[in-house]
Amino acid sequence: MKTNYLLNIGGRKEQQDSCQIFENEYSTFLVLGDGMGGHKGGSVASQTLINEAKQAYQSQKKKIENPKVFFQKIVDNTMETLKDYVLKNSDTDPQTTVVLALIQDDVVYSGHIGDSRLYVFEDKEFTFRTKDHSVVQMLLNLGEITEDEMGTHPDQNKLLKSLSSKKRVEISYKEIRLKKETNNAVLACSDGFWEYLSTDEMKKYLFEENLDSALLKMVSLSKERAGENGDNISVAVCMTEQKEETTTQKIMKFLNKEIF
Repeated sequence: MKTNYLLNIGGRKEQQDSCQIFENEYSTFLVLGDGMGGHKGGSVASQTLINEAKQAYQSQKKKIENPKVFFQKIVDNTMETLKDYVLKNSDTDPQTTVVLALIQDDVVYSGHIGDSRLYVFEDKEFTFRTKDHSVVQMLLNLGEITEDEMGTHPDQNKLLKSLSSKKRVEISYKEIRLKKETNNAVLACSDGFWEYLSTDEMKKYLFEENLDSALLKMVSLSKERAGENGDNISVAVCMTEQKEETTTQKIMKFLNKEIF
């Protein structure tokens, strides 16, 4: 299993995205938040999410039995910490999107809020993405725009849901069972990343480059396409790569099938 993440400030004056990958003997945990630039304290909100996720994950001494409850606890704890922050900083309104992805026992447990996304590629093919809590996702659901038009639509930045200090929000939850013995990739990203890259491009870079090179090339491409006023960019990836069978292994497998 390979993991890595990358952030870029883009064309902004401040980096308000945060992401991190945590691992133990049982699982891998991707966490990403896009602090909302229009609300003072966006970077505080996204980093608070990372801190709460880290604390919750590292307190686990065994497999996580109920990922949905685990995710919601992180969201609730983040909200409570942001409440305390706002009490001391009354002129702020910290908000962030959320992506939480736990890979455990060949299952991807996905939780998200807002328009940061989780993508899953199985056997080198795109199979899943989270559905944004946004106006443009609603327009797509209604058939009024296409998938390709989402990133450039004038209402792209209008969210229907975010994590803040103001009220409790429920995380959207999904479980995706991965195919065994295949090349899989789980990718979390902010809208500054996915707005400028198609799933075909993500697939191409992820499975035709080494992971470090793939991240650099995809982030560079997103930044170039966004232009000088582009958004912050963040992406975190976990890849499972199966080793190619040797000729001897292939022959032995064939003989075993023939004999037995």
